[in-house]
Amino acid sequence: MSLNDHQTAEIIDPAHLAAYELEVSAIANEVTNFNANLYLMEKILNFPWSLILDDYGPFWEYVEKALFDSVILSIWKLTIDTESQGLTLGQLRNKIFKDYIKAGFKGEFADKLRAADYDKKMAAVQKVCTEIRHNYVAHFNFKKATTPSEEEIEERQLDLKQLLDTRDLINTMYQVLSFDRYAFLPVQYYPDSMSIAAGGLPGTDIDKLLDLIAQNSEVVNMPERQADYWPTFKESRPPKEIEFVLALRKKFGMSAA
Repeated sequence: MSLNDHQTAEIIDPAHLAAYELEVSAIANEVTNFNANLYLMEKILNFPWSLILDDYGPFWEYVEKALFDSVILSIWKLTIDTESQGLTLGQLRNKIFKDYIKAGFKGEFADKLRAADYDKKMAAVQKVCTEIRHNYVAHFNFKKATTPSEEEIEERQLDLKQLLDTRDLINTMYQVLSFDRYAFLPVQYYPDSMSIAAGGLPGTDIDKLLDLIAQNSEVVNMPERQADYWPTFKESRPPKEIEFVLALRKKFGMSAA
């Protein structure tokens, strides 16, 4: 039988089971926070603000920055933190392999760790996250924040794709350490749970909020509010943007335009 086909109590030495359960559930909370914040940030970054709103104010920029800072801090706590009071994925891995797991399961556990290739794949993003965390999030490096060199600007570059790749790596590692026991997102953010978690309606809370902004926007309501200008607007924008606006109108039960 595969390692994942056994109960945790069968895999972990009874003398260490309570410690393992406490530690793995504590990290589960941080993994969930990390995934949820990144999920929300991805939704906001992918929303077509420049098309939907001419001036959406600073609110969403502050939300985006707060989510980004939280994501950076979660990566630090889960993968880098060197404080003795903390617990990283790497530290939990070492505890499991050295002390917690029963001898009969060590070989398969080691195979799963090798397949994850966690340390090698995490190294590059850990360097960038450390740079950002130390100089812009947890601390304020005045020189780097106000007059950075080209090299310093390059050192802090971290895009959404890199964060999503990091998410996948962290989740894979956590699956190995938890023997596939834990989810990565609040239940409301899992597609299969939408109809139940959202009271029978499709979409998550962030989806509904962004839909509300779009539904009340000038561009989506332009055929009614600015009927004379709508043909000119359609000619001035890329076809994909107009298709997107028309798809939104259909979604909201509005007439074709």
